[in-house]
Amino acid sequence: MISLTGLERRALLILFKDFATLYNGSLLSARLGCSRMGALKLLRRLEAAGLVAPQSVGRTKVFRLTWRNDCCQTLLAFLLLDEAEGFRRWKEDFRELGRKAEILVFFGSAVSGEEKAHDVDLLVIAPAREKISSLVQRRQALMAKRLHVIRITREELVANLRDRNPAAIEILRTGIILFGQEKLIGVIQDVTGERPDAVVP
Repeated sequence: MISLTGLERRALLILFKDFATLYNGSLLSARLGCSRMGALKLLRRLEAAGLVAPQSVGRTKVFRLTWRNDCCQTLLAFLLLDEAEGFRRWKEDFRELGRKAEILVFFGSAVSGEEKAHDVDLLVIAPAREKISSLVQRRQALMAKRLHVIRITREELVANLRDRNPAAIEILRTGIILFGQEKLIGVIQDVTGERPDAVVP
């Protein structure tokens, strides 16, 4: 596995979390805040490592993650876990809820800073049979901000992402995956039709 720079790590997270967007060098450079040549050099390095692959769309070359690479899932899971470590306070606050959920996403204005946020937003992906309302109420009683929870099943998440629901796409694009990183990888693979034969359950 190659040693990744900070920009390369960010690029892989962007390609994963914003899977519905076709990224070429120019678009990726705008997201990363680097030059187009810098983004292309970065993409070539990731391509040489087998982590991304080019694809022609009209006259444009776009890049997608290479799911067949054995390292890709493991690397993405690590990057998502590492990103969540920057929000450790929220991981601790919602750990009990995270045990019940398959995937727990922290999103909205509080991601940028709790001080200016009106509420704290969570997307909880859990089986319909799983009881979480008492956990939400208990956590809300300890919080100064209003806790806003959207609760859906894995099947509903897959359907929303396949339909390119703008709200669902935006939550994943900008949110922090506090728990269930590997399971979200499986969801995105199902949505994009990129699921390899052997996947993380």
